Amino acid sequence: MTEPSTTTYDSVLNYPTVAKPPMASSRLLSLPAELRIIIYELALSDTTRIEFEFEPHNKILKLSHTSAKRIRLGILATNHQIRDECEESVNVFFANHDFLITFAVLVPQVVDYIGYSGALTAFLRRLGSKNARAARSITVVPPHLARASSIVQALFIATNELLPLCKEHQLPLSLALHPGIAMKVDMQDIGGSYEKMIADLPRWENFGFVRVSEIRALLDLWYMLYRDD
Repeated sequence: MTEPSTTTYDSVLNYPTVAKPPMASSRLLSLPAELRIIIYELALSDTTRIEFEFEPHNKILKLSHTSAKRIRLGILATNHQIRDECEESVNVFFANHDFLITFAVLVPQVVDYIGYSGALTAFLRRLGSKNARAARSITVVPPHLARASSIVQALFIATNELLPLCKEHQLPLSLALHPGIAMKVDMQDIGGSYEKMIADLPRWENFGFVRVSEIRALLDLWYMLYRDD
């Protein structure tokens, strides 16, 4: 008698999966493991980002509606063996996707005081440290900050809160503060990020920000505080 399929629930991405009994015969499973892994990589690879939105007022992290529609996890519902090979053996899905963490706030300046660590902690709780570490990239993007003072303030606050978690879990984490200037900080390369921001200082004047000398002094201080020793 054939065992009925059982429905399980993927708490990471809110994707319903079906854990079926092992198939009596499968052309896919008859292939060598090396070839199956290549097939999994092709099936799960995607150029789109997976976006999560953090609600600071209630500390909830939600998968965006757009990302939920694009995620292709059907192969994980084939059977237990394929799911295990994809998720536990090679972490194919996470290694082939970029993750974005945004904030749901009405007033952009409020996010400076909400706590970036809360968003990243919720993300780690949702995905698990192992899966997050395997991600191709993780980028934290606060709401648009128009003033130079807000951008620099967010740089200090976010680095102070995110850097310890990044080091603890060895995350491929970046902080993107402004799309028009080089304010994307690689938390695993503070020195390289500092050099890029310094090289891009002339562009600050084009955006009508404060004097470059003032920004330079603040960036120098940021580097002294958070550089890798």
